[in-house]
Amino acid sequence: MLDRASTENKMPSLFITGFFVEKLFGLYTYDQKIKALSDERSERLILMYGDNGSGKTTIVRLVYHLLSRSSSRGHRTFVARTQFEKFGLYFSDGRTLTVKKREDTGVGSYVLSIGREDEILREVEVGTTWDDNGVAVKERDVDEKELQDFFDDLFPEALECYLLSDNREFSSDQLHADNTRRERLMRIRSHEYFIDPDNFTKSRSSEIDEATRQLRQSVERAENWIKTITLEARSANDASVSDIYTDLIKRIGTDGPNDDNKPTSLKEHLLDRIRSLARSAKKLSTLGLASDVPEAALIDAISTASDESISTITQILEPYFDSVQARIDGLGEMASRLNTFVSTINQFYNNKIVKIDAVTGIQITTRDGSRIPVEVLSSGEKHLLMLMCNILVGTSQKSLFLVDEPELSLNVKWQRTLVDALLDLSSGSAIQFLMATHSIELLAKHKHSTLRLKHFDLSA
Repeated sequence: MLDRASTENKMPSLFITGFFVEKLFGLYTYDQKIKALSDERSERLILMYGDNGSGKTTIVRLVYHLLSRSSSRGHRTFVARTQFEKFGLYFSDGRTLTVKKREDTGVGSYVLSIGREDEILREVEVGTTWDDNGVAVKERDVDEKELQDFFDDLFPEALECYLLSDNREFSSDQLHADNTRRERLMRIRSHEYFIDPDNFTKSRSSEIDEATRQLRQSVERAENWIKTITLEARSANDASVSDIYTDLIKRIGTDGPNDDNKPTSLKEHLLDRIRSLARSAKKLSTLGLASDVPEAALIDAISTASDESISTITQILEPYFDSVQARIDGLGEMASRLNTFVSTINQFYNNKIVKIDAVTGIQITTRDGSRIPVEVLSSGEKHLLMLMCNILVGTSQKSLFLVDEPELSLNVKWQRTLVDALLDLSSGSAIQFLMATHSIELLAKHKHSTLRLKHFDLSA
């Protein structure tokens, strides 16, 4: 029940495999592509490195703004303002996405096209308007429906892009939409209680810095996602429980006790199943996803039951066992993902313990159990928790995480294990990572996923 996008997320068909750009800033031309890889972890990762000033940060931002779909957050304007003649992405299905500027200056209107080899499959034009702030893409400059249809052709399943910039601000259309809804709800509540909404919002936001605000938002988003998935699984299980008990009434009413099995073998079967279910349910209960199976009480009751009653007891308990198993099956993948989240982040934190409970949320404590507010975390700890919370939510859909200099605020030990930790947390999902880095620690461990920015002269 973990991935609402069904099993297609487990076999992702479309990943970025490289990029090309001509005359970035009027200077640099690159054409970089990862070799064909069959390893699931390697194809979900691209590390990009090059000299300072070679355009790594700009390329990361270009990919983010190019693939983000919102029409009101400046994505198209960023592409229009960035100077280049042509920019594009290679995809794992053999197609390319190309942006070609119309002006010789490399700034302004452009044409987007989807191609395969030398064939153009579809294209759309994006115009620009010049105003006091320079070139911009206004609503009248593009056919919004045509543009959205264009990206629907490229990505049959919606892609959500996330950007962690070098100033450690976290951006995505989804996070912006969540924040807008939260502010709207805050204004509604402040109106109900006769509070000035502008002063209320300003006073609340001025209490914390931007990094902490974004971290809180990310933690809250992960907590809400866990609750949503848990409720969905429980609702589906409730329907199956009704079916199970309907079947129980029918069986008891028509079949009567089944005497084909010996009482001793039935007891052993019941006791074995209780122990098995109790072990599995414990993995869920520690995360607040389910209740414990009353193992001791059930074992005691069955062990002391008369041989004559075992057959009837079996008919009564089997539907209960089936309902517990249904809950375990429905939330097993979620439990596995959450356990990976907890174990992974606790490998990084020193003298702090991160816990997850579907009811109480994400908690950080000292080793003696005292709560730690997120405000007192170090910058590296904040960035790691924020990134992992959003990756956790991102596992339920196709997602692209773009990270500029992931090594910032991380010690050498953390740098060595960061990428593997993120790949572990997102294993089996359709998440891909594209990172620009200078870290030798990162590059050395993932050579097959590395692209070096190497300029070549078009005239040559």
